[in-house]
Amino acid sequence: MYATLPYMFTGERILPGGKFNVTYQESLFAYDFARQRAAGKCVLDVGSGEGYGAAYVAQQAQEVVALDPHTGTVQEAKQKYRATNLSFFSGTLDSPPSEIKEKQFDVVCCFQTVEHVQDQDQFLQQLKAQAASGGEVIITTPNAERFPGFNPYHIKELTPAQLTDLVKRHFSRFELYGVFGNEGVLRYKRAKQHFNDMMLRADFLRAREWLPRPLVFGLYTLGAGAIKSLSYRAEKAHVDEVTLSSFWVGKDRLEEALDLLVIGYANER
Repeated sequence: MYATLPYMFTGERILPGGKFNVTYQESLFAYDFARQRAAGKCVLDVGSGEGYGAAYVAQQAQEVVALDPHTGTVQEAKQKYRATNLSFFSGTLDSPPSEIKEKQFDVVCCFQTVEHVQDQDQFLQQLKAQAASGGEVIITTPNAERFPGFNPYHIKELTPAQLTDLVKRHFSRFELYGVFGNEGVLRYKRAKQHFNDMMLRADFLRAREWLPRPLVFGLYTLGAGAIKSLSYRAEKAHVDEVTLSSFWVGKDRLEEALDLLVIGYANER
């Protein structure tokens, strides 16, 4: 179901601070949005990654269960983030651990993951199935209309219209928002776009389309690291100042949003 994500730096995994700060704060903003809706509730975090987001939500939630397909990442998260109401499991919704399969949750979070999934309709069905009646499914994904680029790990990025069509096939009631950033965030994003475009122009033979996939992933890993470093150096002063307050959600001008955020309400069974 998922595009391959080895347990190594791929450009997809996020670390706090430095050249990762904008991406980290943007990711944490989604978790902050969920945390405000999760007080005293049971939460499932699908695609939990390094685990910092699940741990952040657990500060307010009754319980947080985190699920990620990568065993190494899960083991590291277990060691780093420990709380009585926080647990980490390795697996996917195709074959979830019994602790998840046999339970439903008040809030189901899935951030920056749906773009990695081949069958997005099936994936949304699975997310909804984990939500209790009256529960919420909160999803974020990159906005395909803003700062487009090549990413072999993303099977299908979505525009606002495409995400709307996808979500309304599974939820009779939902809300669609955009995640926006201030000028410091945009300066970093524009720098990344500039260096990404430069690298794509250098691939004038379009080798990314015919090289063996393992080699494409390896080259992308090197390129993603270089782009983050170059962008950080170009906009270091602005990047270092980015915090949670540098982001906000809105319903207008979604084509300009950095990410798209959906709340699906699982009211019917």
